[in-house]
Amino acid sequence: MSEQSTGRYSVVRRSVATGVRSESYLLRAYTVLGTLASAFIALLLVLAIPQWVSWTLGQGELNTFSRAMLPWLGMLLVGPLLAPPFYAARRAGRGGSSRRTDFLLGLSGFAFLASLYVTLLVSAPSEYRDPAPDVPLLGAFVEFCYALDPVYAFVPPVVGVAGIVAVERLAR
Repeated sequence: MSEQSTGRYSVVRRSVATGVRSESYLLRAYTVLGTLASAFIALLLVLAIPQWVSWTLGQGELNTFSRAMLPWLGMLLVGPLLAPPFYAARRAGRGGSSRRTDFLLGLSGFAFLASLYVTLLVSAPSEYRDPAPDVPLLGAFVEFCYALDPVYAFVPPVVGVAGIVAVERLAR
């Protein structure tokens, strides 16, 4: 029975195994780092469930709805983190993988990780913000992110996901 058959291996396991065996060192590194980041985010969300439930217990329907949104938030974060190795595994299974495509998928994965960090900078409450570093460009970028309205915190991950999808579509 081959790895492509249904029921034998999970898609995530096969994708990670293919990503780690890629010809591109960047995709290999991203596969390891993206999988660890996915596991860390999943762990944080699982640990957040009891606190989230205790905050919203006995309140209105809106808070019950917000409790139901926590798993969806997790999937919206973990899905794009695992997308580049998944796309690489799909291409390898079809015989269409190349070092260039794997490199671009790894690069887009790291760009998505960076977009999550930018989201944290934009959405950080003012009492938790550290002063910007003294490095000229980095300090200016951090100050720019702090100056943005937290409403715009969703924009960097959306751009990151669009980058992953664009790489996958344009590399056909």
